[in-house]
Amino acid sequence: MLSMVASCSHRTNTEQPTVTATQTQAVNPDDDQPAPKNGIEKIYLVKAEKASEQLERLVSRASTLIEKETGIQTEVVVDTQTAYAAKGNHYYVIFGDTVYDQSKALAAKAKANDLSYATTEDSVAIYATTDQLMTIAAEKLFADCVKDGNFAVGNEYAAKTVDASECVQEKWTMNFPAPSEGRINATTYHTGYGMEAKKDPSYMQFLLGATKDSFQKYLKKLESYGYKQELVNEIGGVQYASYSGVLGTNIHLSFTETKYELRVIEDRVSTPLSQFNYKMEASDKTRLYMFKMGFKSEDCFFIHLADNSWIVIDGGYTGFSAGSAYVRDMYQFMLERSNLADGEKLQISCWYLTHAHSDHLGGMYGLIKEYGANIEVHRVIDNTPVEGYLEVTYRAQYEELLARIKQQNPDVMYLKIHTGMVVELADTRIETLFTHEDFIRDYYAGSTTNLNRGSLVSVFNIAGLTFLETADNMTASVYNKYPIEKLTTDVLKIAHHFYDTSLDSLYKQLYNTGKVSYCYNPRLDTTANAANNYQASTMALFGSKYIQGSATKVIEFYRSGISVKMNVINY
Repeated sequence: MLSMVASCSHRTNTEQPTVTATQTQAVNPDDDQPAPKNGIEKIYLVKAEKASEQLERLVSRASTLIEKETGIQTEVVVDTQTAYAAKGNHYYVIFGDTVYDQSKALAAKAKANDLSYATTEDSVAIYATTDQLMTIAAEKLFADCVKDGNFAVGNEYAAKTVDASECVQEKWTMNFPAPSEGRINATTYHTGYGMEAKKDPSYMQFLLGATKDSFQKYLKKLESYGYKQELVNEIGGVQYASYSGVLGTNIHLSFTETKYELRVIEDRVSTPLSQFNYKMEASDKTRLYMFKMGFKSEDCFFIHLADNSWIVIDGGYTGFSAGSAYVRDMYQFMLERSNLADGEKLQISCWYLTHAHSDHLGGMYGLIKEYGANIEVHRVIDNTPVEGYLEVTYRAQYEELLARIKQQNPDVMYLKIHTGMVVELADTRIETLFTHEDFIRDYYAGSTTNLNRGSLVSVFNIAGLTFLETADNMTASVYNKYPIEKLTTDVLKIAHHFYDTSLDSLYKQLYNTGKVSYCYNPRLDTTANAANNYQASTMALFGSKYIQGSATKVIEFYRSGISVKMNVINY
């Protein structure tokens, strides 16, 4: 029997829906209300009473997807509490092993690795024997049936069985198709959560013996199962790719040909790059600001974008105490340069957190706590590891800050950024060179618990001005794998506030290129013999190009033609 084709254009409340496909519609004469013109008024998403956590997640994501993309109302129901009842303007999507006849029939004939589908005039049932395969089956169905503002289950799902044996491999734990070639490492690595503490962790596995050909075949396999390519990139001989499924499965891959190694990440929390990114023409008003300091060492940078919004990088230390003058000045500085009309809120396009140490998140903590009602935060970029193998000293404040941002900005988008990713926000481009996931095997082996080594390292291109943000990552091996050209930027940020000398040779190499215009060290003390101060040689090397942090001055950078401009702002 052919399935009903449900079609509803995405619309505002005042628009009338347009029927875009032929519909088979039965009217229930006992119904008090006539069937709507678009054919489908409501979709029931049916699950078993004791559904697994993974299945619960799938059903919830499907509900969100349908309502967001089509405007059709959905309701998640339990099979034993909501009986199936044919009704012309209602439709049923049935997940897994339920008491409904549709799924019983599929379960009776399904083989171990089958993805099974069946339809009636007003339902589609999805069945597989494991949560892993159910996720693959559901992603495939919804990638096909939710498109262009419509919900339409095609005739090919009327009685469809897919042998998904190629998606399963021994030791493969991810909820998307497995690579067909290579040897899967037995360890699955927990890579941390997103904005919501302890919810939807992300995981990583390694495939050994991968080749360039097998990597390309794997990308094609993901596309054949409905996953959408979000990114391809290459840095220093490593190839990167990102894919997204419509129900929230994000996949990030990095292939190192010289090691015959494929790294695979299942990211359950990120907004796909195609939704997260936005681009605008470069503006001559775009600026990078090294904000003044309120503590002996802290990182706080602002980027004023072409659309009059801001990227806040970290935020400094001074902000945990109520009534902080530093936080007040952060807010006022951005507010003054935004030139907002009365009643308009300050727009933070993105908060980018390098790592969850107090001297990098305290100012943002205070900004959101004290001025959050006057601020809109649209995005968060972060990749913080799970506690247990990397100690996060200020995890409670970090989690509280994320929760508060989410509470005040329910539609905020989150990106658990991975190495090799490129993010574009207005006229600024962020290419990430390192995340804690690059050293995850060392961390699991217990060789370090230092969160500084997990700091994000990225190259920012700010309307033509380039900036190497090293955060506190002072590990030479992070940088040695890249050609010096990749690390050469107009502005260089000294890692770890010069509390060590581990990168002296790197700074000298960068200086010798003749292309670094300024070197910035965010710490207040300039005396070479001060405690843990090892900056004397680099200060001498860069000379007038070396800029020290200040408690009273903001440093402004921008590009004008072929020149890099720097201004000092007393604030």
